[in-house]
Amino acid sequence: MATDKMSNLTELADLAANDLLLVTDISEALDIDKSKKVKVSTVKGYIVGEVSSKISVKYVSIIVIPSAAYCSVGDNKAFFPIPAPMEGWKLTGVKGWVSEPGVTGTMTVQIRNKSTGEDMLSTKLTFASEVESDNGAVEVDAENDEVSEGNIICVDIDSVHTTAAKGLVVETKWEA
Repeated sequence: MATDKMSNLTELADLAANDLLLVTDISEALDIDKSKKVKVSTVKGYIVGEVSSKISVKYVSIIVIPSAAYCSVGDNKAFFPIPAPMEGWKLTGVKGWVSEPGVTGTMTVQIRNKSTGEDMLSTKLTFASEVESDNGAVEVDAENDEVSEGNIICVDIDSVHTTAAKGLVVETKWEA
């Protein structure tokens, strides 16, 4: 990989710890004289140790229902696993969007930790006749907000409008 350009950081895994990388600070004009040779182990250590430890908020957006499909009641409409770096993180916020609002009544959405069997919201995400639900009414259940590596987080639709909304995207906010 002597003169290859890396397209993403996962390619670091293919390199030996003592291999050298030419690292350039791209926050300034590109100048090869300002580049430094750095051991792969140093770069890996920085990315895993320094950068990851400074990230304290993550957002996970989930396409629950495709934009042209009607929403319907049911558990496990979408799910995602909690990766190791999010061990001990807490759910701190939820908002959502539909592509076309429903008519008459409301749609309610719950976030559930399938692994523990616990609902994570004490006040559900609720859609009346709007496209976005971010009215501050959602409350995370402080007793059930923390996750562990491997937990499966599900999006459940608990109720729908008389004429159901179309499409659903849910964004969850997690903090360390």
